Amino acid sequence: QRDDAIFADILARARIGYLTNKDQDLLGTRLIPTGSRSAASRLKEISQYLISLPEDTVCLLPTRNMCEQLNIAMLKTIGQPEVEIKAIDAIDCPRFLCKRTEEAIKKYEDDASMTAGLEQKIIIKLG
Repeated sequence: QRDDAIFADILARARIGYLTNKDQDLLGTRLIPTGSRSAASRLKEISQYLISLPEDTVCLLPTRNMCEQLNIAMLKTIGQPEVEIKAIDAIDCPRFLCKRTEEAIKKYEDDASMTAGLEQKIIIKLG
């Protein structure tokens, strides 16, 4: 994206819901070909296809759930043990606001949509 101004412009327009016909045509040329019928087979097929692409390839998905499922499938392709990293959410604020902010953080700790999409934990693999 950094070195591809056209793609960066498409993403900028997609963020505000304004894709041109030219944008749609270009994105249509980048669809991942699949032949599988089941979701599990299709996911495996997509992850294998992505492995064959350059490391800096970006894959756009319409939902967070689909992104999570693809990430899980991609992790399964790495033959290393999983490492779990837990997030620590903190806000730098004046002392008199600390208690109130801690309560706000706890209130929303199970709702990633209220934490800028950040999860409480992530699973990674080295490799």
